[in-house]
Amino acid sequence: MNFLSNIENRIVNMLTLEHYNNLEREKIKFGVRLILNDIWKIIIIYLIAILLDCFFITFFTHIVFFILRQVCLGFHFQNNFVCLLMSILAFPIGVIIIKDIHLSIEWLILFTGAMSLFLFIFSPIGTSKRPVFNYKHRQYLKKKIAFRLFVLWLCFIFIPSSRIFIFYGITLQLISVLTQKFVGGKENV
Repeated sequence: MNFLSNIENRIVNMLTLEHYNNLEREKIKFGVRLILNDIWKIIIIYLIAILLDCFFITFFTHIVFFILRQVCLGFHFQNNFVCLLMSILAFPIGVIIIKDIHLSIEWLILFTGAMSLFLFIFSPIGTSKRPVFNYKHRQYLKKKIAFRLFVLWLCFIFIPSSRIFIFYGITLQLISVLTQKFVGGKENV
């Protein structure tokens, strides 16, 4: 961890101007720490994906999840280690399992449609750190969710090899939303 602390300090020193006060310096330090922490998790997840020979399908599924995550919000783990562990299970290991599931197109359309509908109904769901501020904000996010699901459905229709991974990414985001709804605490707004 000393190596990461050195990198963090160097970046903070580069970004901090002389006239910044302690509060501004701490904000920069906190932001740098968050970014480095996320980069470290991404490197670990994708190194595992490379070792398991599933880099591209992990990346694609992660993109589907991330596109929805930005507007659907949902559960966040409070511990970085648990977050990393669950991300490894959900992405490289999960896609290895899901890629060998062969569903007929009818079942895949039915399951993906059901997951999309449930995701639209239950999302967005805020957390204490990423709240849904009011009814207008909720409606704004709902429109974005509808548009993003529409784009994913276009990909589902026109890129047959992506279908199972789109289904899986939507399902992972639905699990995050439902976990926040039923376990994560009181929903705001």
